[in-house]
Amino acid sequence: MNPRLSDARATLALAWPIMVTQLAQVGTGFVDATMAGHYSALDLAAISVGGSVWIALMLTLIGFTLAVNPLVAHCVGADTLDEIPGIVQQGLWQNLFFAVCGIAIGWLVAPYFHLSGLEPESAEKAGSFLRAVVWGLPALAIHRVLAGYSASLNQTRPMMFIALFGLTLNIPVNWILIYGKFGDDYAIIASKGGAPSHPGWFLNMEAADEVAFQVAEDHFTGSWRVAEGEERARIWAGMVDIYPPYTDYEAATSRRIPVVVLTPTARTETL
Repeated sequence: MNPRLSDARATLALAWPIMVTQLAQVGTGFVDATMAGHYSALDLAAISVGGSVWIALMLTLIGFTLAVNPLVAHCVGADTLDEIPGIVQQGLWQNLFFAVCGIAIGWLVAPYFHLSGLEPESAEKAGSFLRAVVWGLPALAIHRVLAGYSASLNQTRPMMFIALFGLTLNIPVNWILIYGKFGDDYAIIASKGGAPSHPGWFLNMEAADEVAFQVAEDHFTGSWRVAEGEERARIWAGMVDIYPPYTDYEAATSRRIPVVVLTPTARTETL
């Protein structure tokens, strides 16, 4: 066989899982932006602004992890495999430290988005988004170190499977967290993706007169009810505007999907 063709095949065998991994990671960002845009233009703008700082922190952290690849590859080439565990462990500890620093920077920057000229509500949402998303930096640090270790051992598929799993999981998790605000009340939909039975959380609520819930960084206790009549129609229309697939879920089931209204009565420090 032609040596060049053989080398090309070997390179492709290692490269295609990396390409799929990168596409899955881009796809995760696309899903987030698309679902945020369905929710509201204000939330999409806030995520875009907060996301610009998040991307800077993320790329900086990824830069710190890049040393793992050549160090592990060198050990493989030099047949000093006993040194690899120490390199990976040091990479994990060092990058977890940098991740904690990134969390601190994110929380320090978050209160100052208003200085960029954003409207107060957009600035507040951007800050809330950044304060929440930076908690993912430690997981990112672990992922990137192990990705470098895996790739240097010519094992590029494990990270591809993790990225595809993350992309697949991202859609239902985003969907679960969707809610609407109508006056002083909040609305959530017990759709369960159009399944024939109510979701477990709704069954739990039926056994309680009072609920505790969290909206972004705010914690509340309050009452709840299932909307009926004109109120249900109005809220359902608003929630469909936020997330159009609710109409598909309604068509897929014979049950009447509950529209749950949460009325906060008091703020709390924690749930």
